[in-house]
Amino acid sequence: MKHGRLIAAAATTGMIGGSLLLGIPAASAAPDTAKAKGKASKTVSLQANLTELNFSGVSGTANATVKNQKIENISVRATGLEPNAPHAIHIHFGEEARQECPTMAEATRTRFDGTPRLNTADGLPAYGPIVVSLTTTGDTTPASGLALARFPVSKGGMLSYSRDKIEFTDVADVGTAKSIADGIRAGEGVLVVHGNDYNDNGRYDVEAAGNSELDPSLPAEGTDPTVCGVLKHSH
Repeated sequence: MKHGRLIAAAATTGMIGGSLLLGIPAASAAPDTAKAKGKASKTVSLQANLTELNFSGVSGTANATVKNQKIENISVRATGLEPNAPHAIHIHFGEEARQECPTMAEATRTRFDGTPRLNTADGLPAYGPIVVSLTTTGDTTPASGLALARFPVSKGGMLSYSRDKIEFTDVADVGTAKSIADGIRAGEGVLVVHGNDYNDNGRYDVEAAGNSELDPSLPAEGTDPTVCGVLKHSH
């Protein structure tokens, strides 16, 4: 999907209580990939090796079991994160995205010291829009994409997350729950963890990188991607 079209898909959504709706669950006319993939009822195990973005030094792994239109279980482990801070975690997918993690060559912004930085929009051509928000409680749709109070908090820079029974939903401008689930089972989903304390002052603030392009009421430090991996078939 072309960069402008992906950003438009995100920009045309709204905010409720500070949470950007990066794809409100809705019926979609997007092509259903289930027929092409023929995997409508297959259970698969997926694994991602998470590698740093934005020179974060963060690394980790993710594991998921997906059956039909449901994530039976997903776990994420990461180290090197900003300690004692919330970290938004999403699964991204787009049939026309590259279905991979972005590179720093795609960065369009800089932090306070002139170092290049990727914001979330920069990565959309690579990983596509949000299709699942990996919150700790409650809603897991893209509507909770910026519900930082319901995302896991790192302890001493280490993050450990697990959740069961997450249903895929229809996402506007992306596809139906069925087509999205088929894409994820086919190994085309990308898991991204967000949150970077660029100036190492122990909190997310606007001094280091300004305001978030996703929600101007939030600092970019809280929404920029920090680590990423493709959920591929495990062996």
